[in-house]
Amino acid sequence: MRPFPWVTAAVLSLALGAYLEPALGELLILDRARVASGEAWRVLTGSLVHFSASHLAVDALAFGVAGAMLERRGRARFATLTLASALAVGLAVLWLQPSLQRYAGLSGMAYAAIVALALVGLREPGPMPTLSGLALAACVAKLAWELSTGRMLLAGAPPGVVAVPLAHLAGAIAAVAVTGAGGRLGAARPVAGRPAAR
Repeated sequence: MRPFPWVTAAVLSLALGAYLEPALGELLILDRARVASGEAWRVLTGSLVHFSASHLAVDALAFGVAGAMLERRGRARFATLTLASALAVGLAVLWLQPSLQRYAGLSGMAYAAIVALALVGLREPGPMPTLSGLALAACVAKLAWELSTGRMLLAGAPPGVVAVPLAHLAGAIAAVAVTGAGGRLGAARPVAGRPAAR
């Protein structure tokens, strides 16, 4: 039996809670003025907040699927990726998009999970390297289009909300950093006394 993806479930539960309870969402959203006044946790938690049900649904689906698949390959490293991508997204928005006063959305963390899953897949046996290579090429093409146009390719931002492709770039960079650092995120594990495949 595969282990339950607790980290993925915890992130999705927090995101749902922040949407359903507006006071919690307001406490967690990345708000530039509040970060400047000392509420530093918002750099990490802004990704948990969403502006609409459709915004939450799209982000939760992407993060949930990729996160669960990746977490089953190594929970501790996935938890590291989750924190690193949340931090990377928050810092990128603060430092590189100074006109943006508030940021919310799980898409940067979802992008990190998708890119990391594809990077791990490049090292797995069978058809996974080919599929993962195609997925990485699609991620790069999508990211290039979004950065050049300033719009989201697959899911538009809700009315009145500005798209932030920089969050996807920050997530992708976090995925490369975590997946490439300290060994393989999804290293094969021994099964029933047999050595792990390399």
